[in-house]
Amino acid sequence: MQAAQLRKIRAEIRKLSRESDKLMMETRWYPMVLTSALFAAIAAVIKIFT
Repeated sequence: MQAAQLRKIRAEIRKLSRESDKLMMETRWYPMVLTSALFAAIAAVIKIFT
């Protein structure tokens, strides 16, 4: 019974680690994507009005 519990706990730890890694990557890229979108929006507005 104890070995099964340890396997389950290790699987949970691996799952949480993968989710944490995914969130870290998303957090790292989010400001760059937001900045790129802002620059694209500004360029579009400038293109429309000039």
